[in-house]
Amino acid sequence: MIDGHRVSLRDEEELNGRDDIRYGSWEDDQNGNYVLPNYVSGSDYSGNLVERSNYDVFRETFADHQGTEWWETPGGHGTFGILVRVDADTRVPEMGEFFDALSNYPVADESAHSELEMESQQTAWEDYGRDDFKRELNEIFGEIQPDIEYDDGALSGLYFSAGDLYGCYPINEQGDSWHFEDNALIKAFEDFVVDFTPPHEPDSGEAADEAHAVGVEILWKLLKLDEPDVHHDRYNYNSLVYKILRGHRELTRGPKGNVQRAIFRDLLQRDGVEAALEALATGKPKAEMAGLTDVRGFAAGDPMDTGHILNVSGRQLLLIDDALKTHPSPEADHIRAEIAILLR
Repeated sequence: MIDGHRVSLRDEEELNGRDDIRYGSWEDDQNGNYVLPNYVSGSDYSGNLVERSNYDVFRETFADHQGTEWWETPGGHGTFGILVRVDADTRVPEMGEFFDALSNYPVADESAHSELEMESQQTAWEDYGRDDFKRELNEIFGEIQPDIEYDDGALSGLYFSAGDLYGCYPINEQGDSWHFEDNALIKAFEDFVVDFTPPHEPDSGEAADEAHAVGVEILWKLLKLDEPDVHHDRYNYNSLVYKILRGHRELTRGPKGNVQRAIFRDLLQRDGVEAALEALATGKPKAEMAGLTDVRGFAAGDPMDTGHILNVSGRQLLLIDDALKTHPSPEADHIRAEIAILLR
């Protein structure tokens, strides 16, 4: 006997010569001759892709018995399900085994479920997920790229690669509906922008906006959102994003974080994205990358080969400050301002 919700039909003749019966054409009956099995029914507002996958697998597996041992039960709002004779397993033992297996583990076929999940997720991403993510990114990048035309592959690569790092996964809520969680990822990007915004006076109007735009520009360049081909290789793009965001955490922690950020901005400006990524990969940008000289002997002008900005002492900060006097630039001024704060 097959377990599930037992029912009796209001009119048995409705099944004659048919493969389906309208959902709801029955009444609850603990002694009824039919059953609505568990884990094979749902709608746009109930169940999820597990039930849908099980339903598809059942229909394919027992297609030869449709109209004699079981019937589909279509209804409004995408309703799907099956009605089975309660004693169908006496004539088709495999059917009983199918439902027994579901009672122990509610997925009939992992491969079929995974394939359906990927297809459904891709459809939802193209229908609305991608546009929602784009709107979130526009809140960050709109000020420097007011007419952004993102490549679809770039958006997908960024969400699905970077999302893995922050636990931002698509969630199948019910039916074919998906929620593309991105709060933690967007927050990480926003933090990056804040941390790489050059020093400026609070509430300084246009100067503050210009400083904020610098941080936005850095993130834009590092994520390579204007180079769509980069995003098509998910593994490598995942590595790129991981390098950026992990390096950001390493680079900005500790009391010397402001100095490191200022040097990093200067590095990006002077030597470009790849050099900046190398710095983020190590989490310890060498002073030589920013065009500084050796903290052990600035007067001699020797290139720095061992010191790291993460590990400099107060005296070394003074030496760096002195060396920057010979490398005048707006960014050098920012670095010196940060050093002055640390040495108060």
